[in-house]
Amino acid sequence: MKKIIALNTSSREKNTYTLLKRIETELLKQEIEMNIINLHHFEIKYCKGCELCITKDICPLEDDILKINQLLIEADGLIFSTPVYMENLSGLLKTFIDRNCKWFHRSPLIKKPFLAVSTTMSSGLKPTLKYLETVATRWGMVPCGSISRRLRTFDKPISERELSSFIRFVKNPKKIFQFISPSKTINFNVQKALALNLFEIDKLYWEKHGLDDKNYYYKAIADPFTTILGKLLFKTISKNIKQNDQKI
Repeated sequence: MKKIIALNTSSREKNTYTLLKRIETELLKQEIEMNIINLHHFEIKYCKGCELCITKDICPLEDDILKINQLLIEADGLIFSTPVYMENLSGLLKTFIDRNCKWFHRSPLIKKPFLAVSTTMSSGLKPTLKYLETVATRWGMVPCGSISRRLRTFDKPISERELSSFIRFVKNPKKIFQFISPSKTINFNVQKALALNLFEIDKLYWEKHGLDDKNYYYKAIADPFTTILGKLLFKTISKNIKQNDQKI
């Protein structure tokens, strides 16, 4: 049985948590086991911005972040859920993402199917879900859509369409294949250029996982023009970094 982790950041365990439980029921029908982790039950300290995790792969803070991260790394798929607070995600989930800023450089979650879940009383779903997809993309995960509900649609059942991509890729990771947007192609090439030319620790990680020879984190297709533009951007940024290093 495939196993996934769902992060819950709803302290009251009401609408967002209830939506997660409904998703869990549907996933069990597909022989996918879901473990809901409530981040409020763990100690997660605020990031100090020291960047030691990026440059040295260490963090001076002692809390439960490594314990949570290991569960995510071992999972076959991931769900991040949050109620909408002030038109965006909860502060707790943002803190969790901040604490894993090194994953924007060296992600252990590459090719993991990802589903974003959110609820709101009125507005804010679009920017919240968009940000979660951006994080998933920058961490090399496979965005598989989102499930969201407003107050007036909260009782709407989970549809097969809402979970189809997530279920398909969780159960068959070898079949992961997507069409990626121009922005994703460009972002990958920017990250690739920075990883291979700025920090040795990033370069070694990208080379070890074969990312230095790839056009994207996983099997994907982009329009030809964007692919060419991405490669040109990679070469330009790499060249500029090397020229600046020589001047220094």
